[in-house]
Amino acid sequence: MTEVEAVAASAERLLGVPLARQGDGVLKIALAGPAGSGKSTVAQALAAVGFRRESLGEVARRACLARGWPVDRRHLQEAGDALRAGHGDNPSGPAALARTAVLRLEFAASMEGAWRTDCRAGWVLDGVRLPAEADWLRARGWAVVLLDVPEERRAARVMARDGAPVPDHHTERGWTGIRADVRLQGGAVGAAGLVSRCKAALAARGVAVGERGGPEIGA
Repeated sequence: MTEVEAVAASAERLLGVPLARQGDGVLKIALAGPAGSGKSTVAQALAAVGFRRESLGEVARRACLARGWPVDRRHLQEAGDALRAGHGDNPSGPAALARTAVLRLEFAASMEGAWRTDCRAGWVLDGVRLPAEADWLRARGWAVVLLDVPEERRAARVMARDGAPVPDHHTERGWTGIRADVRLQGGAVGAAGLVSRCKAALAARGVAVGERGGPEIGA
């Protein structure tokens, strides 16, 4: 059991209800795609209009710090792989980062007051890279939004941001197999429009969510 899972179990005992109930009726959007596709930009904009934000990258960053590793792309990738491998006896093994991030969201919501789903516009999860992560989230009522940006544009963004090209790693290739509810291919998108598309996709799967929207955001 990880530290986050242990804290979550304690919170469930205290509340007397599953932490997963904290997400009932909340619009939950997971942003998927490779490095440089604009996931963080969209997540920041949604957070600015009231979405609670969590990141798989933050889960990996905390794992690096716990191991005394440098927080750079190579070590973040290694930490993520270690977490997935460490959950090999758990059905969510390949989705271990997503599971931990969602537990953090559920725990934070429980600390705001049980069942207060109107205190935020929704939840946004940044950093989904693999089909197993996307499938795990979709099975739990999340709308998966895939940011599909041309490779040359992504490469330029990463070089400008990191000063180095995107490293060859399975998380930079696996995104092509992600089954998405909504696909964004760059340009500007209204948050209200994105929310509307996510709600429509969730409704088609029988998932009920709230009614909040938002202003213009860039992909």
